[in-house]
Amino acid sequence: MNILIIQQAPDLGGAELYLVDLVKRWSKSGNQVTTYTNFEPLRNLFSKNGAISDILPFNLDIMGNIRGFVKTLLILPLAIPWYRGTLKLHQGSVDVILSAGQTEKLLITLLAGRKSPPIVWLEYPPMERLLKRNLGIPKFLYKLLSKKASRIIAISQHTKKSLIVKTKIDARKIRLIYPGSEIADRKELLRSERAANAMRKSLGIGRKRVIGNISRIAQEKGQEYLLRAYELVKKSHLRTALVLAGKGPDEERLKRLLKQRKIHDVFFTGFVEDRSAILALMDIFVFPAAWELEGFGIVLVEAMLARKPIVAVEQGPVAEILEDGKNALLVKNQDPKQLAKAILKLLSHPGYAGKLAKRAHERARENFAIKDSAVKMLRELREATRKT
Repeated sequence: MNILIIQQAPDLGGAELYLVDLVKRWSKSGNQVTTYTNFEPLRNLFSKNGAISDILPFNLDIMGNIRGFVKTLLILPLAIPWYRGTLKLHQGSVDVILSAGQTEKLLITLLAGRKSPPIVWLEYPPMERLLKRNLGIPKFLYKLLSKKASRIIAISQHTKKSLIVKTKIDARKIRLIYPGSEIADRKELLRSERAANAMRKSLGIGRKRVIGNISRIAQEKGQEYLLRAYELVKKSHLRTALVLAGKGPDEERLKRLLKQRKIHDVFFTGFVEDRSAILALMDIFVFPAAWELEGFGIVLVEAMLARKPIVAVEQGPVAEILEDGKNALLVKNQDPKQLAKAILKLLSHPGYAGKLAKRAHERARENFAIKDSAVKMLRELREATRKT
């Protein structure tokens, strides 16, 4: 099967890395994947994992803030010919188009002609907030063009419900396929441990127990709540360190907060390509986000597969992935005291933490393996081609 993906990306987040994993699986099983993206690191990953990848020369944002929306309107006269030409170029060679970004899916679906391959939408976030923006124009376009999409794949029940309730899309058109991650073999686990030990040395963490998070450093991801919780943890567990992996616009503000509060042993690593190693470094993984646009949280699955005890805020899709007291500790809101209490419980009861981690690992293997996600997604793409 020949698959075309046109994907804008602001950074390498969970959504982008999940798409890379899908491309890798599909390419290995003999499918041809062609990708276009505006983000060079993502383009390199696509190429490295078997795709034919080229540059998307535009950065458009129909569903962003009003400034981005106006900028998009000004660029559209240049972008439309490119999108139309690209679709025409692949018209006879592509079996199906997979579109994940909001702007791309609207433009591609709008410009696709009668002879266009079927278009499948991959939907990550709940749509309510996005569709309210920019005078309701995105909502009008979304509801209109969703009728032309062959099917819509939602990555969580949370997102699926939002699509049905807020956009009135026919539920029969929506499929639920949970994202997945790679299950490491023994060789990979040993490599990750060695890399984690080297990272521990280079950061100067020593033998401290590590609490950690991997995410874009942004207010909506909740790192400030984790920092304030860690300040409380540090009072009774001095031999601990906090590692925040990722980069983003909130990093400098958080570093200033650390200085003001005199919180020590906090390490910002920047973007880390070797996520397995950074997870191996951590003794407890914390997911402090309570973002209304969170569609899933693929890093939670990565932490589960890495056998890490997890503390998370119980919001949106998190309750679909984890169960409080069974395979993780979930707190009701972004309260630093509640986060700290859960972290302290895991630090003080390593046997209990190990049981939670073991059950989380088993659940992830059964429900969130990338090999299963890739097969299910490919099946839906094939079905879309049969119904045109």
